[in-house]
Amino acid sequence: MPAYVISPADTKQGDVCIDDPELKLDLGPHWAVLSTPDGIAYAMPTAQVAAIQRLDDEPHEE
Repeated sequence: MPAYVISPADTKQGDVCIDDPELKLDLGPHWAVLSTPDGIAYAMPTAQVAAIQRLDDEPHEE
């Protein structure tokens, strides 16, 4: 199952962990967006993101 941890650039905020069987990450020039077929699950301006890490161990299938 896809799972991501997003670490904000502001160290006063905690990390966000999101997982869902159909989760997709889209990195644009201004936004990092995690979404499912139902819609946007989480979005953050890329200027406010320190790191995004995928946690699941399963290979990505296209």
